[in-house]
Amino acid sequence: MTNANTQNKRKSRLILAALLATIAIITGSIFAFFSDVVDHNTTITAGTLDLVRGTTTITQNGVDVTTAVGNNNDTVENFNPGDVVTFSVPIKNEGSKSAWLRGNLEITGKAVELGTVDGDTTAFDDTFVVFSGTVDQSAAATAVTGANDLSQKTGWSFTAGTSTSATFVDPTPGIINGSNKTADFEAESGAAYTDGADANAGTLTYTIYFKPTAKNKWQGKDISIDFKAQAIQYRNNTTSTSWTDVVSTEYGAQ
Repeated sequence: MTNANTQNKRKSRLILAALLATIAIITGSIFAFFSDVVDHNTTITAGTLDLVRGTTTITQNGVDVTTAVGNNNDTVENFNPGDVVTFSVPIKNEGSKSAWLRGNLEITGKAVELGTVDGDTTAFDDTFVVFSGTVDQSAAATAVTGANDLSQKTGWSFTAGTSTSATFVDPTPGIINGSNKTADFEAESGAAYTDGADANAGTLTYTIYFKPTAKNKWQGKDISIDFKAQAIQYRNNTTSTSWTDVVSTEYGAQ
């Protein structure tokens, strides 16, 4: 009997120990710290640059020839040595990002042939001058090498082809704001082009002077002028030194 009672007691203890362990596990689960998880998804939207060109105004020697040029396949007729042609191009940034804005002019002269003595800087410097802003015909000659004479300071870059073209890039870009009609638009305190209700528009104006020293070989030759307004983001590019992947809007005339 003694052995049987001893074994029964051991079983009871084992059963009791198992029950206590079970209760401890269950109780531990019941009294765990409350917890919860809340998820939040964030979408990052890249900003945009969206240049929109307005109606270009073209004057020749101070006379508005915009309509005549438009009716003549974008051709300025009778461009004579001593003449000035001024392009005024309204530009608006409909995108959200602030940007550097500059002009880019490509002049193709059919009188200049690549590989000849004329196919160098002298051929263009002796024939054309690009001024910033509007320069009257009477003031053009004395304005050469002056403050507004951009082309003589920076020179031209050349592209090979059946005729020589020279590209001039404005070395003085200005800042244009993003449109306040877009979400989280960017505006800069130093913006140069702040026209219009959104303060995100301006006008690029350049005057091309056909110097009186142009040679007779230019008679009857086409002079093609392709104008681009170019923009590149301002944020993280505050020195405007990087102009890769620019956004452009174009205008061509000859």
